[in-house]
Amino acid sequence: DQQYKEKYVAAYLKDKARYEEEMKNYQPSQQFLEKKAEQVKKQKEQASTETAMVRYFTFLDTSWRKVSEENPSLGGKEVQEIAWQQWTRGKMVEVKQKKVKMVRDPAAPKKPLTAFFLFQKKMRMGGLAMTSKAVAEMWNNLDGEVRQPFKEGEEELKGKYRKEVEDFKRKKVGEGDA
Repeated sequence: DQQYKEKYVAAYLKDKARYEEEMKNYQPSQQFLEKKAEQVKKQKEQASTETAMVRYFTFLDTSWRKVSEENPSLGGKEVQEIAWQQWTRGKMVEVKQKKVKMVRDPAAPKKPLTAFFLFQKKMRMGGLAMTSKAVAEMWNNLDGEVRQPFKEGEEELKGKYRKEVEDFKRKKVGEGDA
């Protein structure tokens, strides 16, 4: 029985020595390293999400009783909503505020084209089917003298635009008084 066991112990020691020798020279593949980095990144993201949730629910747990005692007539959903408002007001969590889009009067005059867009319009009307990137590259390579007519056109359009805006505002004020 002991001889039988020694045979396996010897094989184990031999294999262990071989393994340790291989591990000294082991270099993981690039694919393995990339997958490992990706896995670590996912774990960190998951951990940060979990900690944010834990912080919120801890806050909710501590403030729930206080809010419900202050407002005994409110139900669970309303109490939670008040707690959420307190949480977001306390800036314990960053809530991204959406930009409020300005309502534009459709009758208002449109802004004039810039010198670049005037150049782009001329290139396209001239029959050149180019990408915006190519047109932008051409524009950047132009001399100041060649750009000048487009800049003058831009200034002219700006002047017309300012007059149209003034007229529009006067009409708008006139309609408000009537």
